[in-house]
Amino acid sequence: MKNKLSGIIIAILILVIGYQSGILNNLFSKKTIDCNSKEAISLGTKIIESKLFPKILTNYNYTIDDISFNTIITKKINKDTGAQECQATVDIVGDFEINKTSLQEVFKFFNIIFGSNYVVHLDKNKYIISSSVWYTTELTSDAEQYLVNIKFDGDRAQGLYSNSFVKNIEKDFELMLPFAKKGHALIQNQIGVMYESGNGVNKNIQEALIWYEKAAKQKNPWALYNLGEIYYMGTHVGQNYTKAFEYYKESASLGNYKAQNVLANMYLDGKGTTPDLKQAIYWYEKSAEQNYHWGLTNLAHMYQQGQGVEKDLNKAISYYEKGSELNNNVAQFNLGKLYYEGKEVKQDYKKAFQYFEKSALQKNDKAQFYLGFMYLLGHGTEINIDKVKELFQLSAQQGNIDAKKGLEMMKEKGLY
Repeated sequence: MKNKLSGIIIAILILVIGYQSGILNNLFSKKTIDCNSKEAISLGTKIIESKLFPKILTNYNYTIDDISFNTIITKKINKDTGAQECQATVDIVGDFEINKTSLQEVFKFFNIIFGSNYVVHLDKNKYIISSSVWYTTELTSDAEQYLVNIKFDGDRAQGLYSNSFVKNIEKDFELMLPFAKKGHALIQNQIGVMYESGNGVNKNIQEALIWYEKAAKQKNPWALYNLGEIYYMGTHVGQNYTKAFEYYKESASLGNYKAQNVLANMYLDGKGTTPDLKQAIYWYEKSAEQNYHWGLTNLAHMYQQGQGVEKDLNKAISYYEKGSELNNNVAQFNLGKLYYEGKEVKQDYKKAFQYFEKSALQKNDKAQFYLGFMYLLGHGTEINIDKVKELFQLSAQQGNIDAKKGLEMMKEKGLY
């Protein structure tokens, strides 16, 4: 009897201690799910995608690629119901057509509606937005279903909204890397770019190659182009035109305008492949169709020279003009030279001066020399010896032999 009484007393003590510590709640009344449980995160993700975003972004086009819950904290547990109050950082990758003209405006937009504290611009309308969320988790009374209520930290007073955005490339890398590891090709390529340039992370060419190759396996055109560049330049690895050609060709076939232009160059020069003028023209045209300034300029040169196509000066000038409008300094110089020499078109010093000036402002050494020469002779402008010296010097500093000779001549004449 004494032992039985002792057992009852011990059992009562266990019940009291257990109730006070919350142990019994776990043993006999499991009415909650943890903040960082797979169930809570999965349902929270679905709520963000299917309920919160459609409600908040009613007037905008968007797609969500991925959502990641990070830095999950349990703030409070309701002793009566077992419900947990949670906070987390949510990083979201998606396309958002919000028509803002600057990253500052983009940041403010996401900051106001989602409480985002950081934004990474990936490409065109593609962003990573990092926001705080609050949510609660609990099981239904019959423990058959779990509930998650979630909201963005976007219900603050107006005065708390951030009006400034400080770019932090290290923070960009930190937010991008987990998504790259999850297999996002676009982000894998950008991680490769950061490793190659040492921007946001210590420079590491081997890491850059690893990430480029991961993205290239998923047919990311920019990763293929970047691999082509590495093997073409041979700066970081052994130069290999054959490998470069293969990467450029695959990238070009996927529509990369830069790869299309370089591939055309390789067909023209016979680097990594057999020279083929028809293929060169084909890929220059593909690049030009996308309004790439080098594709336009190189195609113009082919028409001017009659190389791989029938010579057509009107087409050449038309393509040069398009390239010039896109600030290609070679297109501008070539137009200036056409109008200055007047061999194939009617000579026009004023037009020549205008094109040379545009090109010279972009540090084209040939344009700097020609523009200086026009100031020397008063062609299309007034004679200005100070401008001649300035332009010849700028050109000579870039190794232009004609400009060096011009300076020597000016010294002989006592003009310099």
